[in-house]
Amino acid sequence: MFKHILKKTLIAIATIWLIITISFTLVHTMPGDPIIGFVTRGRGVSVHCVDCPNVKNMEPERLIEAKWDDVISQNFLASLKIYCENKGGILAAVTTIISNMKISITGAFARSDNDTGTAEITVMLEVKSTDQVEDVIKKLKTLPEVIDVHR
Repeated sequence: MFKHILKKTLIAIATIWLIITISFTLVHTMPGDPIIGFVTRGRGVSVHCVDCPNVKNMEPERLIEAKWDDVISQNFLASLKIYCENKGGILAAVTTIISNMKISITGAFARSDNDTGTAEITVMLEVKSTDQVEDVIKKLKTLPEVIDVHR
């Protein structure tokens, strides 16, 4: 649905500062997420969220400490999936909440299921931090039609 977005980001890995390219997709890491580095064979260091299911299957001796640089000032893309009742005006209500928070929506996709009376809205947001994403999630969950919101 959404293309991978490549950004150059500063990450501290085992006390060495490296500029690396990270691929951000719908479910990957963003600044503020707890991360860990994995020394690959021939491809450098890959960065994963600490709670990524793949991390538990990695060789522990190849895992290295990593953290986001505190001075990162660029915005990042975050994707949210909003599960809700399929009622008129729900898409407008969702976009109004996000817009009122002064957050840019860079992409959106909505689909409804007439059999269940539910809808799924996916929005791609340009955000500054995971805290900002969590604030959006909390506000969206206040809408009575919203069933759940996931990153």
